[in-house]
Amino acid sequence: MTDIGLTPPPQPALAATLFHNQTRALEKPRQPAKTLQRWLHTEGSALLGPGSGALRRDRADWVEMWVDWSHEASSACGRMTAYRAITRRGRPIWYVFRTGKRKGYHSAAAIPEAAFAETLRATQGRRDTRADWKTIRAFARDLRLGRVRATVLREDAYASALCPEGVDRFLEAMRLAHFTHAPGWLMAWLMLIEPQIGFVLRATLHRTRPETALPPRPGETGPGQSLG
Repeated sequence: MTDIGLTPPPQPALAATLFHNQTRALEKPRQPAKTLQRWLHTEGSALLGPGSGALRRDRADWVEMWVDWSHEASSACGRMTAYRAITRRGRPIWYVFRTGKRKGYHSAAAIPEAAFAETLRATQGRRDTRADWKTIRAFARDLRLGRVRATVLREDAYASALCPEGVDRFLEAMRLAHFTHAPGWLMAWLMLIEPQIGFVLRATLHRTRPETALPPRPGETGPGQSLG
């Protein structure tokens, strides 16, 4: 288990160099090996269960996966559709879309009904986060400037409205796969290149209130702007 530790916030130029190097590394294409391709179309398809068809590669919110677009399930309300998929790590998931939405939610639930329920909870959590977005941005700015201190726990990421699979893959990409906690200033800097970290900082802020919460500033209360 890794303890990143609490160290002073880095200078902006140093942080920018760090993030530039990280993003360049992430831009390199990752092609699956032939053995993985064979596995996907044999054991991988079998793992997804009866009715699985051809798998198509996809990537969204840090999750690389192969989706069987012909293997779907609809919610009782008729407003959500779940597609069977398998991640690069070999984990079966449901890729859930709400009607009219372009982005899906990755759920490791065993059955689609549980995946639909998880998606609804995450949807409400994301709405709440958008409503708090101005406060979250102010909190992140204060962390970067050293005005407040906070420790971000791994549990904060899982308690947020982000999908756990996406959280795991992001931490892996940032070389933080085994971290248990990290200084808030580091997460606040990372938020500049991955805005969804704001979801995690919101969970941190709610967990540590009132110790790290600052009084609202003029113009920073009320509904926040869309995350876009």
